[in-house]
Amino acid sequence: MIMKGFFEKIVEFIDRNNKIIIKSALTVLGIILIGIFIMFTADNFSVGSESNKLVGYIEKRNYSEAISYYDKIKEEFSDTKMNRLSKSLSKKVNKILVTYGDKYIKGEIGKDYFISLINIINELDTVYIDTDSIINQAKRVNDLYLQEKISYNTAMGYIQAVSTLKISKNEIYVYAKKIDVIEDSRKVYNEGVENQNKKMYKEAIEDFDKVITDDKRYYELAQDKKEECIKEMYDYYVEMAKTENKNGNYQKALEYIDYLKQYYLDDDELDSLSSEFEKNLEMYNMTNEEVIQLISKKSGIDVADLKANIFQQMLNGSKYYYAETFVGKDKIDEFLIDPRNKKVYSYLDEQKSYNNRYGDGHWRAASNGTVEFTISKSTAQSILEKKLSEKNEKFKYVTIEDKEKSLKYVDKPEVVNKFIGKKYDIYYYAVVNRGFFKSKEVYLINPYSKEIYKVDENSVNKV
Repeated sequence: MIMKGFFEKIVEFIDRNNKIIIKSALTVLGIILIGIFIMFTADNFSVGSESNKLVGYIEKRNYSEAISYYDKIKEEFSDTKMNRLSKSLSKKVNKILVTYGDKYIKGEIGKDYFISLINIINELDTVYIDTDSIINQAKRVNDLYLQEKISYNTAMGYIQAVSTLKISKNEIYVYAKKIDVIEDSRKVYNEGVENQNKKMYKEAIEDFDKVITDDKRYYELAQDKKEECIKEMYDYYVEMAKTENKNGNYQKALEYIDYLKQYYLDDDELDSLSSEFEKNLEMYNMTNEEVIQLISKKSGIDVADLKANIFQQMLNGSKYYYAETFVGKDKIDEFLIDPRNKKVYSYLDEQKSYNNRYGDGHWRAASNGTVEFTISKSTAQSILEKKLSEKNEKFKYVTIEDKEKSLKYVDKPEVVNKFIGKKYDIYYYAVVNRGFFKSKEVYLINPYSKEIYKVDENSVNKV
């Protein structure tokens, strides 16, 4: 009964003071909510303030201050508060990355500046990096490089910098590879231009063919340059081929013509030159073994005993083989071999002779640097006969004899020996028969100069 009376009084009190009670309750609730709001706002203000302070350190690249302050916050903040800080800081850091990435791309800051920012950010282990924004910026860098709006160094500098971020690198590396491929392609293009300027058209065309189609502008430039090379190289390579042919480099001459024929089909001039050079290559092509075998055949010396230093030499537009020939350590001759007719010429002049008479003739190096060959015995005979006829001297016939036999018709052989002196004897000896009961006369003929000398009783005189 007592409790019932108590509750009845309370109900009666509430009914009587209903408005006052509601107003008071709302007041208390409002005070509580305001308190909670103030606490939440203060907490958020603290998070925002701390993140702003950290961002300030980052942008100023104060590495030690940023890291020290970040470590201090982690110690002081609760997990909940730290999560809110990380979210706030992540948004601002990602904005920094994109903003300063753009500044680096535009050249407003250097690579070191950009990397130092990233180094600080990498130390903030609770910060989330927006990988998509980095990949999008990397793609833009790739596009800018492709459009030649930034350099290779700038493009790769960006890629290298962001690749140090603690994110998945796969897509970043894809753009790095693309940039490298484009750079290599452009280097090849530039090398092609250099080769074209040097008239190295074959090499230039090979370079232009390597320019990739993905680099559309440079690919089109390369194709235009290739067409220029094809037009420019015709006359130049034909001239080069003729020069190589003249110098005895028949294989090289053919290579020039064969290369041109890839681009100039059914060209009569090229076909004619190709045929000429192929014949020369076949005609003048002797191996070292073939040269030695020919010398062995002419000299009668066994192939096994012969050694030779063999070089090609062009003389009057024709190729010869020079063979410095040895038996053991002894040099036996310096031969010139004509591959067209397989004739072998031994060296002979007034200062040097190997005393070989088994060749097809002799040769010497003249004082002016040219090579001279001896005339044949029959030619020497004809020259003397013509000279005698011009002088109206009657004769029955002329023969070319060896020295020993010729000197039998000379009263004083010492006259000839005195004329030769200490020099090597290079002369042909001609015996003129003037008929019965007339003395035979002896003439000396220089096989190089074609000069004629008559042997008289006490002297040798030029005719």
